[in-house]
Amino acid sequence: MRPLKQLLFFIFIIPLLASPFAAFEGKAQNKIIDSLKHELSKAVTDSMYFVCFFNLGVYYYEEKHLYDSSLYYYQQAYVIAQKNEQRLLEAFTLTKIGLCQWLGAKNMEAFNSLQACFEIAEDPKLSKRNTWSYRQLAPEKLRIITLGWWHLVMGHFQANVMGNLEARSYHFSEAKRFAKQSNDFDLLAPTNGGLVYSLMENKPDSALMLGEEAEQSMMQSGGRFYLPYLYKDLAIAYLKKNNKGMFLHYTQKGIDKAYKNGNTACVVGCYENMITFYLSESNKDSSLYYSKKVWELNPDTADYFVCEALYRSYELWQNKDSINKYLKLTLAARDHEAKDQLRINKEIQRISFEKQLQLQALEKLKIENEGKLKTFSIIALVLVFSTIGLLLYRNNRQKQKANKVLEGTLNNLRSTQAQLIQSEKMASLGELTAGIAHEIQNPLNFVNNFSEVNSELITEMKNEIDKGNLNEVMSIANDINENEQKIILHGKRADAIVKGMLQHSRTSSGQKELTDINELVDKYLRLAYHGLRAKDKSFNAEIKTDFDPTIEKINIVPQDIGRVLLNLINNAFYAVNEKAKQSARDYEPGVTISTRCSRSPGPDSYREGRGEVLIKIRDNGNGISQKVLDKIFQPFFTTKPTGEGTGLGLSLAYDIVKAQGGEIRVETKEGEGSEFIIQLPTTPDI
Repeated sequence: MRPLKQLLFFIFIIPLLASPFAAFEGKAQNKIIDSLKHELSKAVTDSMYFVCFFNLGVYYYEEKHLYDSSLYYYQQAYVIAQKNEQRLLEAFTLTKIGLCQWLGAKNMEAFNSLQACFEIAEDPKLSKRNTWSYRQLAPEKLRIITLGWWHLVMGHFQANVMGNLEARSYHFSEAKRFAKQSNDFDLLAPTNGGLVYSLMENKPDSALMLGEEAEQSMMQSGGRFYLPYLYKDLAIAYLKKNNKGMFLHYTQKGIDKAYKNGNTACVVGCYENMITFYLSESNKDSSLYYSKKVWELNPDTADYFVCEALYRSYELWQNKDSINKYLKLTLAARDHEAKDQLRINKEIQRISFEKQLQLQALEKLKIENEGKLKTFSIIALVLVFSTIGLLLYRNNRQKQKANKVLEGTLNNLRSTQAQLIQSEKMASLGELTAGIAHEIQNPLNFVNNFSEVNSELITEMKNEIDKGNLNEVMSIANDINENEQKIILHGKRADAIVKGMLQHSRTSSGQKELTDINELVDKYLRLAYHGLRAKDKSFNAEIKTDFDPTIEKINIVPQDIGRVLLNLINNAFYAVNEKAKQSARDYEPGVTISTRCSRSPGPDSYREGRGEVLIKIRDNGNGISQKVLDKIFQPFFTTKPTGEGTGLGLSLAYDIVKAQGGEIRVETKEGEGSEFIIQLPTTPDI
């Protein structure tokens, strides 16, 4: 891996200087600083102070390369934006602050600044609360540009500090997407029109095509600041195609252009490419020449790459003294970089671990409270039934009122039983609702947010119509149309989730309907899985389905059978999750659900002369002990810990399947898992 600062400079850092706020390119430096300080002395409002401080940060970054001074002025701008609750400008300034901290070897501070930036910029509702205007950028466009810069900076941070190349690929692709979405040249230019991303994806032909388009765009738009970087990257693209002549040609063009612009960092980048090329060619003269040139340009910050280049060059010359000298320097530089990266990785892991512990503590407290509530409910039920039992005993002793009291008690018992069954049904609905509430909230949030954004865009469009600015009106109308499509998409998503929940919660009429068993099983499998995943993000299991496509629709009460399926699938997920918590890492939780149609009575048929449908739900959990196997369908019996189950789920499932004219049974083996089998007739009883 190349050293952080050099890689950053010749790919990204210097292009970043020409940001949307750099308004002083082409003027003499002394005139620039005098003008900036003069504007600062005349500032009377916070918005004016923000602009002056920000541009001073750009000046010291772009013209002087004094990162401490640049960081100071960016931080002053950030304080003013924060004081005035200009959240979008806070986020944009944080990208600059993180960049300067990174260059100053303050990697943890840079990581925290970039994290804070993302937490602000990802909220689309911020666009309506931002009142300051900068360069007449619409708030939503400024937010998109900020996210693009954040991905660009974070991609380089992940690759060069964390060594995570996969993360870099993701962040670069996102930066390119936001650049195209915002049509912002200053954001697209640092990647040379997407050329850098194409090189990273090892697509040199695509990179050359994009490079030619980027060169024309830079020449036309005045963005010649990026040309040396473009030539350097085009040289790499030609080298990937094994065209050495064009590689040398474009590398020299990059060096000449960089020297003309006074861009030492880009010169160093081109020299390093020359070193790598000539070392691969075993050209000892040229490799040593360019290695010395890089050393001369950075004598105080010679790093692992330069030391190794000199070591390998002298190795070609077979100069033992120089080989030993630069080998020691190479090993020392590599050791220093490895220790520094290890320290940073540990610190970031510590921060992530602390956040994870906080989330786990909150989740544990929530589970404990839910467990206590369930325990108290069970105690209350026990007390109620105890009271009923005492009343029955007392009334039996009173012979004169025995009949009336017995009749009243019987009615009360039936009512209580009905309420208890309804309570279990509602508990099932409650588990489903708690799990899918988050799934519903997500599309609703999108609908609300994009609706609010559209409201603001409509107001802006009216203003632009009054001004007669038709181009801006069309741009706003396109934004509104895109937002409306997103509203429709997420509205349909929420509608599908709600329809599924309503179907589950609908009071059963007891009327049988022709039902597609495969579709019913698949729907409740997804509902159960999403519900559990919403409550426990760490849960994961391999789910296999084997549905018999020849099964025809059968006559059942779909709401009742759905409750049975939901209960059994939830039990299977609970079993594998519990075993995963207790087992070694090589255990892989798995749940298998299958359906089969028996056209004629066979070895699995439970009743002669009838066809039947079999639904099998199998898990590889801990299984059920033979000691309690005969009790699992009894009311109030449960193998779950206190507070995690009422013992009514399997009892109600048994009654429902019986009422449908079917059977339910279980096959289990301790330590290996269980399989529940539901058998339903394909034709009604005669």
